[in-house]
Amino acid sequence: MPVLRVGPNSTEERIAAFLRFKPRVLKLPYVYAIRFMEACRAAGVDPRRDVPGIKFVFISGGAYPVEFTRAVEDFFGAPMHEVFGCSQAGTVTCGTCDRGVLARGAAGGERGWMHNYEHEVLTEVLDPATGRPVQDGEEGELVITPLFRAASPVFRYRMRDRVRFGAPGRCGCGRPFTTIECGTIARYDDMLRIKGVNVWVHELDALILGDPSVDEFNGVLMLDERGRERVCVRIEFRSAVPAEARAGALGALGTRLRDAFRVTFDLEAVPAGTVRRFELKQRRWTDERTARMARN
Repeated sequence: MPVLRVGPNSTEERIAAFLRFKPRVLKLPYVYAIRFMEACRAAGVDPRRDVPGIKFVFISGGAYPVEFTRAVEDFFGAPMHEVFGCSQAGTVTCGTCDRGVLARGAAGGERGWMHNYEHEVLTEVLDPATGRPVQDGEEGELVITPLFRAASPVFRYRMRDRVRFGAPGRCGCGRPFTTIECGTIARYDDMLRIKGVNVWVHELDALILGDPSVDEFNGVLMLDERGRERVCVRIEFRSAVPAEARAGALGALGTRLRDAFRVTFDLEAVPAGTVRRFELKQRRWTDERTARMARN
């Protein structure tokens, strides 16, 4: 299979290559997939019409909501799959089977499972506090041992990635490999302490981006003039959302956030193109509290 690498190219050049070569398989980092779809829409590109025959889209590099999967599959007209890899392993360590990210064939289309490539990488999921293996369906820290590396071996490398473990046979395909749940890999250090509440960033992002009216957002944690914590979120709505409906959408989203995290968020609707976009790893959240305390 010929592979066309377009990483060094600009988004416009990538779209041009996408239209010219009409790939059968598309590989995108999670964060950049959002940017790429936005750019295609702005350029009037419809993959279903202009790049027919895509077999599947590979996503990697972050936790994402189920709604994102459905949006990708609808936009490209192809099923979505996921792989996970890291430089410490030197390779991809697991990936979905033919059932994909939404576990085709399962009732309700719940999240699928990535099968660990156990012939190449010994994968463990351990309780970070005790070091003991977690049980089927439990969360723990990913620990890897590549079995093929000789020049620079890595032995039981703690990734600091939080994953949900699946025992052999967890996936409905019947393959006898251990698995990791799709779309829920997150960093143990990817947590915000807001007003005394521990909030996982990927869960926060999933709730906000799971709102079909939201296009993108940035969040800032700060201290006001009286030293009180504030969480300010600037939100861009999709162009299809009329201006008169945005205040109501902000109110409803604020209620869902408060109910989910027991924290009040200050939400602001901003014009299109105001908030930052990301090509690789997202940096939607900025914590300015420490800097403010240092100035005081």
